[in-house]
Amino acid sequence: MGIEQGGFFLEDQEKNKNDLETILSPEQFKFLEKEKAVRELTLSSDGKINASEENQAIAEKVQLWKSKEGVIDVSSLDGILMVVYNSGEKVPEGCRDLRTIESHGGKSRAGEYNPEDNVCSIDISGTYSFLEDKYRAEWVQQTMRHELRHGLVNHEDIKYGNEIGKPSRRDFDEKLLNPEDYVQLTYLDELHSQYFDVLEGDIEGKNSFRTIESDFYTTAGSGNHSEISSGTEEGKESAKEIFYILQGFIISKRMTEKESHSEMSEKIDEMSMAAGVVLATERSLSRASDKIKKIWNKLVTNEEFKNKISQFLKEYKPEPTGANNTPELEGLPSTILNK
Repeated sequence: MGIEQGGFFLEDQEKNKNDLETILSPEQFKFLEKEKAVRELTLSSDGKINASEENQAIAEKVQLWKSKEGVIDVSSLDGILMVVYNSGEKVPEGCRDLRTIESHGGKSRAGEYNPEDNVCSIDISGTYSFLEDKYRAEWVQQTMRHELRHGLVNHEDIKYGNEIGKPSRRDFDEKLLNPEDYVQLTYLDELHSQYFDVLEGDIEGKNSFRTIESDFYTTAGSGNHSEISSGTEEGKESAKEIFYILQGFIISKRMTEKESHSEMSEKIDEMSMAAGVVLATERSLSRASDKIKKIWNKLVTNEEFKNKISQFLKEYKPEPTGANNTPELEGLPSTILNK
């Protein structure tokens, strides 16, 4: 099945931007550029980061961290420091042994973001390849991106708090937030990072986007998407709308991955990333739902896209193991793909 080039998908990148300008704010466009920068970050096998320091003040902090025993590499993005180390050999001062810390899933983890010191820690101790007799730090580069995205959201919270004159960080000021706001904000934060994990194709076996009943966790707790997203019926309904549209974007991305490069893949990539930006920057499920629906409609109201996705779905089968988090179609409202 080939994707023909023509019509709607021959629009250039400037037109794609114009489509989004009616939906995203200027600040959200700036955030989109940061997301693209995060996506480009990689780790080499020896743990070296492919990013460059941003300014003199950050560079001084980078050099300070590089001087610590046990640090493999340090860099920064948007003022967030990324520190790579191997806890099996040495836990640097100011970092934690992540092998001994249980994550939300009850397992040790390879990375964490600390909002107090604005540092993203990446532990490569779990990447040892016995077949190759060496560490493969690139196996946890998506963990680095995931944690960096929590840092980007934290920066948005700080800016919002400065605007209203009240600390509003969802991962640090939870006692100062309205309880329902806190639950929704933590869900949006984790949804944002995990959604980009799926888009970027490296999800460590998670299957949180398979169905609306999939297990999910946030700093507020764990449960399926309906249970963990909100304590109100209105909030749960907005979360449900968001979830199914994100499934639509994920299915669209899986479609383009099976085809050669085309204007369609560029369009879907830009729109799917924009949806992720909304998750990170809106402070309620209802506001996020409104904008994500508008972005999705830019795709689904076009006949060419609808024809292509309909053809793709005739042969579509989710991975039985959930290895790449392909959504199951059962429960997916037909209106999502047929508006």
